[in-house]
Amino acid sequence: MNLRLTFGALLFFFGLTLMTGCGLSEFDEEIDTQFTVPKPKSGVFGLEPFTKTKRFTLGSDPGDAERVTITRARIQVLAPLSSDLSILDRLEVYVEKDSELTLLGEATGFAPQERLRNLDIVFKDDIRSFVTEENKVVLVFVVFPSTFAPTFPEDGITLQADMTVRIELL
Repeated sequence: MNLRLTFGALLFFFGLTLMTGCGLSEFDEEIDTQFTVPKPKSGVFGLEPFTKTKRFTLGSDPGDAERVTITRARIQVLAPLSSDLSILDRLEVYVEKDSELTLLGEATGFAPQERLRNLDIVFKDDIRSFVTEENKVVLVFVVFPSTFAPTFPEDGITLQADMTVRIELL
């Protein structure tokens, strides 16, 4: 009986090793950040958009990859609990390289009580050209507050943005 269990365990671990080895040609890396959007100021054309720049260091060197793409991006309200995404008109996420911005993803048309939304991925090509030699990438979040939304919280709204990057190896 012990011999059967030992043999079964060996087969299980051998199969697990084979399955794991096959999945090494591509893997996902998660990037996430939090930031607070302050109560917007009124401008000439309505409420002024808020811009937040964040720098990220990738855990893997994309130079060793055949292709690096964004497979998912989303935005979520963290605080206050009484707020939702309907106080926003639009959210855009750009990648910055050499002072030039390229639109990666966006979302618009937020519904009341909607607290989490997947962004529409606009840039579906390889993003390796945006990664610096230090494996850093700069993302710029542009938040457009809604002029028709309920009252914006005095202390602002805290958002969490996360993105999944697929790295395909050679």
